[in-house]
Amino acid sequence: MGIGVAVAVVAAGLGFAINKAIKHKVARRLGERESLSDEDIYQRFYASSGYERDTLAELWHEIARELHAPPEKMRPEDVFGKDVGVCWLKCREMDALHVRVVSRLQTLGLALDPSSLTTVDAYVRCFANKHEKFSH
Repeated sequence: MGIGVAVAVVAAGLGFAINKAIKHKVARRLGERESLSDEDIYQRFYASSGYERDTLAELWHEIARELHAPPEKMRPEDVFGKDVGVCWLKCREMDALHVRVVSRLQTLGLALDPSSLTTVDAYVRCFANKHEKFSH
């Protein structure tokens, strides 16, 4: 085995180990939070928003599915890539959410930089009012 191949194998293994450690740390931090039902989330954070409960729950769970995060542990202030969807270097989960955001923005005809949606709350608020149009 050449030195280049050996270095690549070691680097890949190190990257995998770092990514796993980061995900474990984030999962542990999220696990310490109180679990909230969809109704709890709505009442605590969005009751006065005027958003429909079902729409909010659908968007909330969409984020959770894409980022493999427990929806009952997520909070509106969670930052993508820091609090949820955390990976080292490249993250398939964040890439999948980005693709969803870009697609939804295009479908809705919104001229918005996808990178401006940095939190769970920003995502929910951006798409909650537009949800009916997107669903059809």
